[in-house]
Amino acid sequence: MKKLFSEIIGTNVVSDQAEGVVSLITGVHLDPENGKIIALQCGFKQVLSPVDILKWKRMIHVRDSESLTTREHLLRLQSLSKDMTNPLYKLVCTENGEVLGRVYNFIVDTKLMELFSLIVRRKFLWFTMHELSIPHKNIVEILEDKIIVKDVHATEGVREIEVEVA
Repeated sequence: MKKLFSEIIGTNVVSDQAEGVVSLITGVHLDPENGKIIALQCGFKQVLSPVDILKWKRMIHVRDSESLTTREHLLRLQSLSKDMTNPLYKLVCTENGEVLGRVYNFIVDTKLMELFSLIVRRKFLWFTMHELSIPHKNIVEILEDKIIVKDVHATEGVREIEVEVA
């Protein structure tokens, strides 16, 4: 199932043993090299590894509250800064240096536990000029301050989304 990041935020994490809500999802940490989900942020200090997820439908089911851990306990998260694992609001540029806009949302495949596509907006003042959906396969590199994608004119699968200016 594919979910927008904006839909994932606030999702309940429930424990099958404790029979109740353990936490709420507040963020997603992605591996900048391959787009896989490293962890889901739960609150401010705890994270949930994808291997601990039993089922993800409307809520995320885990075995018990021990499934939640700290960032320091996940080896892959230790080696990356928070800016590297979160694509939200990063500038998106092509390999040629053309600025496409900023990531305002992204789609995650919850079955494969990986990034599916970026939703990029270009704005002028408060008006949205255009939106693009860029598939994960077109991402060349994720840096701390920006994301570099293949040249728009040479890529397949990039869709321009119709936007009305009020």
